[in-house]
Amino acid sequence: MAGIAAYGYIAVGTRVYGATEFAPVAVVWSLWPAAAAAFAFPLEQWIAREMAEGGSAERRVRAMLEAALPAIATICILGGAVAWLAGERLFGEAGPLYPAILVAVCIGAASMGVLRGGLAGRGRYRASAVATALENVIRLVPALIVAAAGLGVRAFAAVLVLGPLVGLVWPEAFRYRTEPGDTAPAGTARSFGALAGGALLAQIVLAAPPVILAVMVGPTEAVTGVFVALALFRAPYLVAVGVSVRALPRLTRDLARSTHAQLGRALGAIAAATTIAMAATALVAPLVMPTVIELIFGADSVPSDGAIAGLAAGVVGAHGALAAMLALLVAGRNEIALHAWIVGCLANLFLLALPVADETKVAVAFAGAELIAVCSMAVGTMLAPRAEHLRS
Repeated sequence: MAGIAAYGYIAVGTRVYGATEFAPVAVVWSLWPAAAAAFAFPLEQWIAREMAEGGSAERRVRAMLEAALPAIATICILGGAVAWLAGERLFGEAGPLYPAILVAVCIGAASMGVLRGGLAGRGRYRASAVATALENVIRLVPALIVAAAGLGVRAFAAVLVLGPLVGLVWPEAFRYRTEPGDTAPAGTARSFGALAGGALLAQIVLAAPPVILAVMVGPTEAVTGVFVALALFRAPYLVAVGVSVRALPRLTRDLARSTHAQLGRALGAIAAATTIAMAATALVAPLVMPTVIELIFGADSVPSDGAIAGLAAGVVGAHGALAAMLALLVAGRNEIALHAWIVGCLANLFLLALPVADETKVAVAFAGAELIAVCSMAVGTMLAPRAEHLRS
């Protein structure tokens, strides 16, 4: 339901306002999944894992949230300030509206991570799934009203901030018992920081293509085309992120019996499978997806075949990266994922120098960064000096 509602919002926007006028909303929406996975993913995964351990988990979670949430809010506000400075280029206007929406959406994404983590950590997986689904439904319904009333694209963009209000249905998910003087255990902040940093860089890479293209050429039809294609391809990934929290208990049990060498071999297998799947997807996607994109979003929203191939392959790479990051999370080796994504981001920057069309360039850079990050996680694990990597 979450994916259908998301597609509904985008399809209504592109058809009612057109690809060019919708381009600023596409930029904001491109950064929402980045914030969702950069902030919501580590918060949800970490809270759920801590809560599953029992004992003083609620006190540990609250102590870490008191330290982490102000930092996340600061990052969101700083990102909004940067977007405001670059507003003319990103959104086609220099006003504060779109940057303010962006800040609200990013902070809301973090609140959704706390909500889903609090529910999943207490075993309420169905409620967590319902919350995920309702987030975009709460956006779609007002968006339909805005479009039907003939209001402008700015009002259509503003409804994006409403999604996280779904948390009001489960206020208990945000409550954690604590005692005066409770602090997070030593090493927790470092581990969470590595997890959050790696997730943030991963989602910057995942969301970057339409944003980078907007910086290169301004808010044009090409930006909307790359955005809608990436949104379509990325839907299964967002579902995988949402359900991955349920895999943590089993992964933790399996890795508790594994050695460092076995973890390295597992990540090597993930990297090999990802490489093969990306190559196959790059060949097939341009044959099938242009018709699908035109059917859903309109003819003026179809990007080039090269862009489709790169974007589709890159999203397949993101699935491989997610699997590798989950393995490193339960193994307590989040720093390997962080280092791998630093390498991936650098690769993205270098690949943007390719002498090809801008649409294709951003897509190929995205795919290359995903593949290099997955391979770097595998190589980094194999070369890590520790023989045992179980979480204490």
